[in-house]
Amino acid sequence: MTDKLAKVDLDSGDLAAAKRSAFEELFPGVLADVVLDTGRLGELLDTSVAPVPDGRERYGLTWIR
Repeated sequence: MTDKLAKVDLDSGDLAAAKRSAFEELFPGVLADVVLDTGRLGELLDTSVAPVPDGRERYGLTWIR
């Protein structure tokens, strides 16, 4: 054993950017300025993709009683 502590790299990188990049590789032309083009995504997936009615994404959390 040594008396010195090992340094740990605390940089986790930009995980969101990595996921976004992987998504763009799988579905080219679907994201423009980080906005999802649901019509183009539907074409690539050969299925209907419903757009968000007012263009804003929403998230929610529901607690079980």
